[in-house]
Amino acid sequence: MIEDKCTYCGKCAQVCQYHAIAVVGQKVLTFRELCHGCGNCTLSCPAGAIREVLHPMGTIERGWAGGMAFAQGTMNVGEAMAVPIIRQLKRWAIPRDASTLLGGTHAGRPIILDAPPGTACPVVETMREADLVLMVTEPTPFGLHDLRLAVEVARDELGLPVGVVVNRDGVGNRGVDEYCADESIPILMRIPLDRRIAELYSEGVPLVEARPEYRERLVMLWERLEELTHRKGSKANEADG
Repeated sequence: MIEDKCTYCGKCAQVCQYHAIAVVGQKVLTFRELCHGCGNCTLSCPAGAIREVLHPMGTIERGWAGGMAFAQGTMNVGEAMAVPIIRQLKRWAIPRDASTLLGGTHAGRPIILDAPPGTACPVVETMREADLVLMVTEPTPFGLHDLRLAVEVARDELGLPVGVVVNRDGVGNRGVDEYCADESIPILMRIPLDRRIAELYSEGVPLVEARPEYRERLVMLWERLEELTHRKGSKANEADG
C-alpha cells in the first residue's frame, strides 16, 4: 500500500471477494492470510496506490515414483490458503498441450489429480477443468451427507461427470446406493471393510502387492473411468457439431 497515493475511496475493499482488505475512515487494513492473490484490488485502485509483492507460500516439486511422473505442492507452516499453490502446481506440472487433466495425456500417460475430501476451495480448484471426478465414500449417513455436497459442486456447479467408489463396504446402510441410483451416478467399485487392508495402508504397502486379486479390479475401475471420460468427450463433440 502506497499511503501518500491512497484516497481511502474503499474501491479495493469493495472488489475483494475474499475480504482481505478493509477501509476504515483514513486507514486501510489488510489481512494477508485471506488474500488469494487475484490482483483485483491492484487493477481496480483508481489512484494506483496498491502494489503487489511476492509472498512465498510453499514449494512445488516433481519427479518420478515407480515409473510414474509425480508432482506435489507443500504449504509453508502457518499458511492458510492452499488454492494458489494448487493453481500454480497445475500450471507447472501439467503441460500446455494437455487439453484435459483426468483422462488427458502427457507423453501417453493419463493425468490424475488427488484432492482432499470435502467441498472447500482446494477441492474445487483441484476439480476445475477436469474431465471426470471419482469420489470415494462410505455407506454411512456421514458419508452420504458429504457425498451429496461434493456431487452438487462437481456435477451441478462445475458440470463434471461423477463416479463413485464405496469404501468400507458392508458397514452402515444402503443410503449411498439408493442416492446413486436416484441420481444416475455409477458405483464403479466397492472395497470391503477389511482390517488387513487398513494394516497395509498404515504400513505404506501398495494394496496390489499384498493382495494381487485387487489388481484386476483396479484395472477394471480404470477402464470404466476411461469409458466415462470418452463418453463425455463424445457428448461435447456432438454439442459443438
